Amino acid sequence: MAGAGLLSLAPLHALAAPGIAIPNITGLYPVEVARVAAPGTTQEVAQAVRDWPGKIAVGGGRYSMGGQVAITGGLHLDMRGMNRLIRLDARARVARVQAGMRWRDLQDALDPLGLAVHTMQSYANFTVGGAVSVNAHGRYVGNGPMVNSVRALQLVLADGSVVEATRSRHADLFRAAVGGYGAVGVITEVELDLAQNTRIERSVE
Repeated sequence: MAGAGLLSLAPLHALAAPGIAIPNITGLYPVEVARVAAPGTTQEVAQAVRDWPGKIAVGGGRYSMGGQVAITGGLHLDMRGMNRLIRLDARARVARVQAGMRWRDLQDALDPLGLAVHTMQSYANFTVGGAVSVNAHGRYVGNGPMVNSVRALQLVLADGSVVEATRSRHADLFRAAVGGYGAVGVITEVELDLAQNTRIERSVE
């Protein structure tokens, strides 16, 4: 995706000088980017998108292996600082989180309440936004992919506007963003269905 405007990242923390290499989690295939920014809020993401005149790539845990983590000469948005639990309704079994939150951190907050992530990943260090952006499958047969547990998304579009997308509101953006690898916008918040927590035990015979 691309934004329009003059390069000005004053509200953000610049993590790197131009020309830094961004690797994926394996440390292989580093990509040289022009700038890295670490937003802490949706407003900071929107400002970065508006101000950057070129291409933008989004990274969280950096587990994507197909080159989606960074783009040569572009802006890399490091979403790991956007890791807050925004709202938790235990009775309704709904949680809203920033996209940079890891699944393991969300589950740590849910466990004392007897709740669990509805579609849990096999590896808990993925970020919520990353898992949604690839529409990852869960580890439980029958639950289907991530989209089945996503109620709403907050997106920053290429012009810096902020949109709330659900299955009934901006439904085209909702469908395109889940599994869209960041092509239609930056996922900044995710609202998720939760489930009752059930203790399981692995038995090997």
